[in-house]
Amino acid sequence: MAVLLLTICSVTHTASAEAQIKTDKDRYLYGETIKVIFYDAPGNKNDWICIVPEGSPDNEAGDYKYIPSGLNQGELTFNSPKPGQYEARAFYNYSRRSYAVTARCVFDVVDGSSLVKSQIPPRSKQKKPKTKQGEQTSD
Repeated sequence: MAVLLLTICSVTHTASAEAQIKTDKDRYLYGETIKVIFYDAPGNKNDWICIVPEGSPDNEAGDYKYIPSGLNQGELTFNSPKPGQYEARAFYNYSRRSYAVTARCVFDVVDGSSLVKSQIPPRSKQKKPKTKQGEQTSD
């Protein structure tokens, strides 16, 4: 069985260069470190990135980190949230009056045990062992 993974990222155009954000993977195991890569950021002291459940309102801050002032590209790391679908969101030129998402990227966090179980093929039906008389045993 083949599994297709898609990372969906979008960008809101700013007055300067086009802002970008992405994660290093489309799917993380619960407990893995999440790496959010950003580039073409303006480098302002109020630029930040957060991780929130996918579909959360834009004013939901979730787990957030500020981008160091003057940094236009780099990587921020986050602890893995519980399994589910999430968005990494960039807020450039942030103002307390406005939660304007500059860029976002969707990714999944999965429970490692369920991922392993889903990759094991189902068992084929096994014949019941025969008794000494040649008859099959019953349950």
